[in-house]
Amino acid sequence: MSSITGTTDTNISSWHAHRYSRIVQQPATLVDFRASLEWSGANGDLELDIWKVSVQTDTGSTLTNRTLSHIGQIALSDPSDTTYMKSATVCASLDATAKVFAENEAFMFTVRRTNGTDGVQYYINAAFTFELH
Repeated sequence: MSSITGTTDTNISSWHAHRYSRIVQQPATLVDFRASLEWSGANGDLELDIWKVSVQTDTGSTLTNRTLSHIGQIALSDPSDTTYMKSATVCASLDATAKVFAENEAFMFTVRRTNGTDGVQYYINAAFTFELH
């Protein structure tokens, strides 16, 4: 996603947030984020990040930003096999403040290749577990 450059980013365009995030419909705490991944004709180290996004307001889609909070990351090393499937990996640490959601806040996850040269096809199966308040 072109509007996020690293885990310290604090804003995302309303346009990107609306298209790529999912609403948490009632107060909840994220208690688990895990993902499995397939390198399909590709290589490189990857970072899977989970984010909290502030509540959407009525606005022009390209005129405003929403607040973004980094919750956690799963870092995966290049397996040196361009047809490799990695079993589910659990995010080891979730930010204590960011993982708590108010009604209608949203979450999303992003993937970033930190190195590598071969291909761009990665298939991700992610799971998120919430504890309702």
